Parts: sequence; structure tokens; C-alpha cells
Amino acid sequence: MRKHPEIFSDAALRHIKTGGTKPPGEMTASELPPMAVSWSSTEHLPVGEWKEKAPKYVRGLSPCLTHCPVGNDVEGFVSKVRDNDIETAVKLLLAENPLPATCGRVCYHPCEDGCNRKELDGAVGIRAIERYLGDHPEFKGSDIWQQAKPSSGKKIAVIGSGPSGLACAWGLALLGHKVEVYEQKEKAGGLLRYGIPAYRLPKDVLDREIGRITDVGVKFFYSWKIGEDRIIKDMLAAFDAVFVAAGAVKTRQLGIQGENNNNVWSALDFLNTVANGIIPDIGARCVIIGGGNSAVDAARSARRLGAESTILYRRTCNEMPAHQAEIDDAIAEGVIISELAVPLEFILEDGTLRGVNCLRTRLGEPDSSGRRKPLPVPGSDFAIECESVINALGEMVSSEDLTSNLQLIRAMKTADAWGKSMHPSLFAGGDFTGGERTVAHAIGGGKRAAMAIDRFLLGTKNESLERYRVGGGPASLASYLRSGDSEVTAGGIRTIQFDDLNPAYFPARERAYLEKHLLESRDFEFSEVEPGMNQAQAIEEAERCFSCGRCTKCGLCQIFCPEGAVRKNNKNDLMIFDSHCKGCGICVEECPRCAIEFREES
Repeated sequence: MRKHPEIFSDAALRHIKTGGTKPPGEMTASELPPMAVSWSSTEHLPVGEWKEKAPKYVRGLSPCLTHCPVGNDVEGFVSKVRDNDIETAVKLLLAENPLPATCGRVCYHPCEDGCNRKELDGAVGIRAIERYLGDHPEFKGSDIWQQAKPSSGKKIAVIGSGPSGLACAWGLALLGHKVEVYEQKEKAGGLLRYGIPAYRLPKDVLDREIGRITDVGVKFFYSWKIGEDRIIKDMLAAFDAVFVAAGAVKTRQLGIQGENNNNVWSALDFLNTVANGIIPDIGARCVIIGGGNSAVDAARSARRLGAESTILYRRTCNEMPAHQAEIDDAIAEGVIISELAVPLEFILEDGTLRGVNCLRTRLGEPDSSGRRKPLPVPGSDFAIECESVINALGEMVSSEDLTSNLQLIRAMKTADAWGKSMHPSLFAGGDFTGGERTVAHAIGGGKRAAMAIDRFLLGTKNESLERYRVGGGPASLASYLRSGDSEVTAGGIRTIQFDDLNPAYFPARERAYLEKHLLESRDFEFSEVEPGMNQAQAIEEAERCFSCGRCTKCGLCQIFCPEGAVRKNNKNDLMIFDSHCKGCGICVEECPRCAIEFREES
């Protein structure tokens, strides 16, 4: 075996180990891994004719893809950022997500929960990279979204302009249909505009993203009341299809005396008021009842209005459904969390709210939610003084506010994961279809509905849409536009787990954390809390990505093959195995990303 002692440089080796895609450069003999390396071809030897198994390059799915409710090609756009190919990264992201800058701020990044890198030194900061791409000023929606199908002449009404309605309208426009969105408020965005505070999602960011959707031909109609202008039944007659994406806006009642007091707000009304630039008079002390994201948003907003904010929650912080990072930020900003407590009654003096009488609880056995049930502790009464209360127990869907037609109500409530209801031309999404109520899930549901509506309009509704799911999970609109031509939706493709990888080639690299601009006083300050990455920071973070299941042409299979049976295919620049491979399996073991598998020889 011949050795070439000066073939790779230190920089080239580091590039290979951290996911580089360039061919091997130079390295000294002392830097070679401690195993056999062949540098000469044995093509003239028929050593592979008797093998029972052979290595094959295969495409596996990175778990970040299957964990993304939107259906983003996460590994795809992150790897392009790593290669400093920002234009392609933006195109890959916008091919699946019409609201990347929004998701890059408010999504609770389940993709990072699935990231294999977290098993080594921390998940890749995917959400921050997505935000960087979403904020990139160079590329516009009209430039990116030019692969739309020709006009179909079909017209669809979308009721509601929240994330689900926006995603459905965008998808239908790309599929060549005319779309009209009907929104009851003065501007589009739904929960994004009126339920998420500006310190998390600045409204100019949202306006820019909605502007891109308008640019592809979607028309918006505002201040529209469904009960006053048209009922759904009339819309079904006037449009080829109707998609109902109205959100959950009916607040759950507290069920205690005095909750109709003027100083008792619902979380949605309070956040809506603040979003409209109105400063409500909530006094010096505010109690927020609930433990979800709305409760935390309300508490942090009340804090910014100058009030002492106390969250009253019947379980402990560990059981709060709000995202942990938001809870941590709220505590850092001075929000008080009173755990294991429930409200009993409001303390009123001549109709003026003075406080809340409460009762302590203890945690019992798990209930239907899987969390331990709060049980009252007799004799543990206590009072909290306050001038205002915000009810953040959660919201429900109120289909009765949309129509009084019982058949249509039943149809909407039975809509499946693709938005299809019992009524052939009526589709529903967002909060109507149940499941997790997050922005990412709503966008994913809107995309699926757009695909189902397109099938209905084209008369091919019986053809299965399941082939467009990524790893059996989220759906890919880009694949649907290409009629399924996508490696991430191919049948039988498996999701790569950390144990499938070869972590020896990935040195530990600390995840990038940007310092947040948390509230330091009670001044009226709703500027954005989280900073964004610049290009250098985004590239550095993207370099931590394993690219699980994808061949990056790092060349290690070629380096370690004792027969020299691996070479580059000049047609597509991919690595291939020559027929004289003897099937020893060294390449399979050494592949950092599990992009090679043993397959039975035919």
C-alpha cells in the first residue's frame, strides 16, 4: 500500500470533519486516521465478483425534516447556508414556507428537538438560521415564487388571515388559482398581528411577509363580518371552494363571580388592545390566570405597561404548557409566578376590583392530559391584591359565529388532516382541525389544505396525497408542484438517528447563543427582544449541521476503501462504487452521515 504523506492540509481535514463538500486537499501521514488507507486502484483485480452485499449511496432523512410541522427542507437550507450559497438557501426555505421571518421568531422549533446534534453538544440553531434567511433583504417573493402553475380559472374564498389562511392562500395562488381572503379585522395576520406582542414579532416584519403573498396575486378584504355580508352557504355558491381558517377566539370562562367586571380582561382582548397601540389602564398590579403562551405574553406585556405581573397557575412551572424559554424570559423580566394556586372569587369594593381570593393546590395522580391533577388544599385560602385580572385560560373555536347552518358546522368540525370536510367544496383548517395550536402547525395545515383543494378543483380528489408527506409526517408543497419528484418524499426513505452516525468526525462546537434584550424596567418598551444573526454567524452555526443521511462528498469513503473502488461520477459529481468492490464494509462504517448502506447483491 502506497502512502502519500502530504496530500491534505490541516484546513482541508477540518473542512471534511465539519461537513465540507469540497474534495480532499492535503494532509500529513501523522494526521491520517489509524486504519488502512489505499491510494492505488485495483480495478484490474476481479475481487468483487463473489460478494453477497454491496455498499450503496442512499438518501436518509434528517430528523429535523420530519419534526418540522411546516414541512421545510431544513437540512437543505441549512447546508446551503453552510456553503455560503444564500440565494439557494432562501429559495429552498421559501419553497415550503411563506412566513419564514415570522417562524424564525415565534416558532417553538420542534425541528431542533429532533436535531441529532443535541446528543453531542446542542442542537443546531435552526430557528435563528431561518430568521436570518427570512430577513434577507435581497430576495423578494415575486422573484422566488415564479414556478407557479398557469391560471386555472378557479376561484377560492379563504375565511381568516391567520397563519393557516395565509399559507393556504399562498399555496393556492402558486397552484394557479384566484384567491380572495376575507378578514374581519382591519389588517391581515390574525393571531400573528393581534395575539403575539411586538417584542416577539415586530409588525413591519409581518407586513413584509404578507406583502409577498399579495405580490403573487392573493386579494384581501378587510373589516368583513361573516354574519353581515355573506354567510358561508352563499360563499359556497359563489366560489369553487371555501377554506375556513378562522381561529379560536372564544375565551374559556373562569366560572367565578365577578368575572364580567370591566377590569377583568380576556387575554386576546388585552393583547389585541396593546397591538393596536392603545395603553389599557390595568393599574399597578395585574394577575394573569393560566399557564399557556398567551398567559406569559399577557404577563410580559402587562409588565411593559408598568404593572407588577403575577401569573396564577394551578400546577407548577414544570407543568406549564407555555414554552420554557418564554417562561424563563418572563421570570428574568420580573414576572412573578404563583404556583399551585387557583382563583376562588374576585374581591370587589363598590364594583371596583381590589384583588383575587385564591386557594392552594397540590398535585395528585395524572389526568387525561398526562399531567398531575391539581387538588384543592382545604384551609389554604390567601388573597392577592390587584387592580386588573387577565383571563388566559385559553380559547375555543366558535363555529356558531361563522354560520347558523348545523350541517355546515358539523362538516367543519369533521375536517381531516388535509382540511377535507363532509361537504365536497368546504375545507377547514387551523384551530378547526384540532391538534397542536402553534404557528408552524397552522402553516403546515394550510399547505395541506391547498393541496387538497387543488385536487378537488382538478377532479383528482381520489388520488392519495400521502405520497407528498416527508417521512410520513409534514407535507411538501414543493414536491406536489413537481408531482412528487422529491428525494425527501420518496417511499421507504428512513430517518437517520444519532446512533446511525459516526460522531468521531464531528468535533464538539458550542452552539451560538445571542444575548437577548430583556426588559430592564417597567417603561413602555415593546422593541424586539431576540437579536438576529448576521451572515457570518449564520454560516458558523450552519457548519455545526451533521447533514444526516446526505452524502456531502467529503471523500472519506474514497480515502478508506482498501480496494480503491470508490470514484467520482463525472456526470453528476456524486461518489459511486466500481464493480470490483469486495463488500468489506469499511466505507459504511466510516461514513460520518449514514449515507451508505449495505444492500443485498441481486
